[in-house]
Amino acid sequence: MDSSSLLVNGNTAVASRQVPQWLTQLRADFKTRKLTMAEIERMAKFERRYALPAEPTPEPEPVPIKDAWGQFMTDLGDRNGGWDWWVTLTFKPTVPRYRERTERSGLLYEGKTHKVLVTPGHDKPGWGYTGKAWDRFVTECGLRKGLHDVRWVRGREYQTWRGVPHFHGLLAGVAGLHRLSMMDWWFEHYGIARIEPYDRTRGAGFYLCKYVTKELGDIQFSGGLTMLAHVIK
Repeated sequence: MDSSSLLVNGNTAVASRQVPQWLTQLRADFKTRKLTMAEIERMAKFERRYALPAEPTPEPEPVPIKDAWGQFMTDLGDRNGGWDWWVTLTFKPTVPRYRERTERSGLLYEGKTHKVLVTPGHDKPGWGYTGKAWDRFVTECGLRKGLHDVRWVRGREYQTWRGVPHFHGLLAGVAGLHRLSMMDWWFEHYGIARIEPYDRTRGAGFYLCKYVTKELGDIQFSGGLTMLAHVIK
């Protein structure tokens, strides 16, 4: 066999320029007319021998992780009633809280009042404290709405200049709530909040993916989110 021969699936096959004229004609006739049984059998007998290897399937272009993540988050919102809010929640330093206590015994201190520390102040709230704060926030949203069907996804990361965690999140099921009232609630209890309406034309990736792909990023999903629901058109 000369250099124009090819190996297809372990069998020797001849390149297309060596295919007999009669086989080339049968291939053309097969598209335009009904072949006889004898022609079909003859064609099948030699087709494998003169077959060319299939063109390799090109590998799909890799999708950047941020693009893939953003599309997933957009689809997740569409299948769960649509995202309503984009929130950013930060934490301010807290001052110590005291209560007064009156001594009821002791010769020297009976009847005297002094302050007792209730909660210490902190300049850098930790992971546990901030996690509970997020839980309180979404619980408060549910209580104000009257239904506990608030769904969310949130990312948490550290502010590099303070070393304090803060949140970025998408919420669904809160369309009827007043954004400013929840911003005021967060400020009273924890710090600065920014709550904006979600713009689907930008896609969820515009809001969230740049945060959760960073180093030290943390992401969590609420219960009730599913990719099995119908997509919103």
